[in-house]
Amino acid sequence: MNNVAVFGPDPAEQSRQSAAELEQRVAERTADLTRLNRQLEQEIIERARAKQALSWEATVNGIMAEIAQSLLNSASIADTATLVIRSAQDLTHSDYGFIAYIDPATGNFTCPIEVQPVWEPFRVSTDLNAFQLPSTLRQLWSPGQQPVIINQPIEKLPVRRLLLSSAVFGSALVGLIALADADHAYTEREADFIQRLSALYALAIQRQRTEDALQSSEERFRRLFENAPLCLLEVDMSVQPPVILRANSRVRSVYDWPPIELVNAPLENLLLDSQLAELRHQLAQAAPGEALSVETIGVRRNRSAFPIRLSVTHEPGPAAGRDIIAVEDLTVEKQRRSEEEAIAEERRRIARDIHDGLAQDLAALRVRSAMWRDLIESDPAQLHAEIDALQDILRQNIQEVRRSIFALRSAALDELGFWPALRQFAAEFGEQNRLNVELQVNGAPERLRPNLEPAVFRIVQEALNNVGKHAYAQHVQVELNFSRPSLITLTVRDDGRGFDLAELTAAAERGRVGLLQMRERAEQLGGALRVETAPGQGVMIRVMLPALKL
Repeated sequence: MNNVAVFGPDPAEQSRQSAAELEQRVAERTADLTRLNRQLEQEIIERARAKQALSWEATVNGIMAEIAQSLLNSASIADTATLVIRSAQDLTHSDYGFIAYIDPATGNFTCPIEVQPVWEPFRVSTDLNAFQLPSTLRQLWSPGQQPVIINQPIEKLPVRRLLLSSAVFGSALVGLIALADADHAYTEREADFIQRLSALYALAIQRQRTEDALQSSEERFRRLFENAPLCLLEVDMSVQPPVILRANSRVRSVYDWPPIELVNAPLENLLLDSQLAELRHQLAQAAPGEALSVETIGVRRNRSAFPIRLSVTHEPGPAAGRDIIAVEDLTVEKQRRSEEEAIAEERRRIARDIHDGLAQDLAALRVRSAMWRDLIESDPAQLHAEIDALQDILRQNIQEVRRSIFALRSAALDELGFWPALRQFAAEFGEQNRLNVELQVNGAPERLRPNLEPAVFRIVQEALNNVGKHAYAQHVQVELNFSRPSLITLTVRDDGRGFDLAELTAAAERGRVGLLQMRERAEQLGGALRVETAPGQGVMIRVMLPALKL
């Protein structure tokens, strides 16, 4: 056999090398695929985790938004607590949920909702309004700290897992949220969720406390408002015309209005338009918090006017325009002032009369009496004339003293009543002053209101005193007329010497203001006074007063 020479690579070797290279490339590719597969698996896991986290966060945000909306809608603390604890249990898959707030008055926990399944295993009193946590829980939980996670059985507590969170407002502990026995170990994510829930629950608790305090304050204010001894009005002065928001029961005795009928009624029902405009002006000029006291004219339900004092504090801030106005009826006070002024004036008049009359006469008598001893021997006839003059002077002075004393007598009004006292006064005055005094009554005298009686009596008294002092009259007529249903008219006429009305101003400047005081007294009672006179024609004084009840 011939030998054959072979040149080039050995095919078998080449085959082995190719197989090895292929195996290496397959291994490398397999490693690449394995690495890519691992990366894909990790990415899938990360994506799943991200999706789960997004889903969790979306769920949490939805729960938080729902609770926040309940706060905006002023849901009750019980409704908010129910939403909080049910949402926490559902999201964490917890068997037990517990929620409570702290009563600031007692420091005890109060559960706003019925969570009966928690009472028996935790051995907590079923009194929802006052209970303390079991001592084991108190040892595990420090108020105000971060949420507590316990994922192992707890001695003396029948739970496997526990999650506790404080509800804190500011730095104060106001409540507690607890979850127990989830189907998994509690996580930090769930602890963060329960802490966020606790923050909203703390807001709900604080809002409830604020509302309770406001309600309590409103109730105290309502009781004070209703039971105040003064007539009180709550008025919105920011609108035109100002509106009465409410009135207490005293408004009936002052204005003769039932309180309910004044709710949302215009303030002009109780004040004259001009007085209301002045009040608005003064309030506009007042500094915030400044107290105003204004004496003005009020209007009763029958539109009769009467004097009042308004006391109001101009409130600043959101309450601006809504004012509490205290109203005092000054009718009696004005009458008392008028009576006191009349008494003071009468005292001044008597002092002047004594000074100008009796004192001067007594001084003159002292001088003249010094020469009487000489007249006994030197001129008996002149002494007799002096004695006669003395008797005339004494008679005049005695009459003046009696007139002054009589002018001060008013006790009979209280003792006898108005009509007997008036008749007695007229009769005695006529006798003391040697005047024919005629008292005439027309119409129904019972229509004279009791609160008018002292003022009318004093006006008659002052008018007759003026007649006795200045008129030099022989006859006086006093007439009370009740014929008109809404008006009482008092007329005092004399047939004396009269005077010029211009003399009133000069008399006032000299302090002789009897007629002016009578006019002021009439005006304070819602009436008016008119004087008609001329020299030599006597004087007529006419006083017109409202007959309807003020």
